[in-house]
Amino acid sequence: MDTKNAESLVRKCDIVLDVIDPESIIPIIALHRAGRKHNKYIIQPNDLGWGASVHIYSNKSKTIEEMLELDPHTPIEKIDPVIATSNYFKVGLEIMPEYAKAVLNDLLTGKIDHYPQPISAAYILSALSVMAAKRIALDLPVKVVPSFASFDPFDILDPDN
Repeated sequence: MDTKNAESLVRKCDIVLDVIDPESIIPIIALHRAGRKHNKYIIQPNDLGWGASVHIYSNKSKTIEEMLELDPHTPIEKIDPVIATSNYFKVGLEIMPEYAKAVLNDLLTGKIDHYPQPISAAYILSALSVMAAKRIALDLPVKVVPSFASFDPFDILDPDN
């Protein structure tokens, strides 16, 4: 998927699952723009430490550009990928559990090469994504951005939470 074929791919879908690596932010924005143009739901799963979150975009939700504090009228080729990626990770930091923020900071400062993805996060984001798609397919209400669904087994087991 790239900025040139986003629209043709989205047009063929009923529900779009955005699993593009966050470092490829420009194709993500292109995918979301195509989804909005064709009135498609976009499910965006994110692993967060031991758990995960799911953001659902629709024509009634905020746009990804609004979430990233970008101008939605800027042509794709004029979007600064450094600023957009930085803003993407800022949004992640706002919702990320405290114990995972240090790991993301290590990634952003170059101390580690990639964000570790525990298998528990993969299972949870898969389950959240499937349930989101099921609710959308059954025409049941879903939380849309800026609201989101998340689950973290590390934090949920903490007696102080």
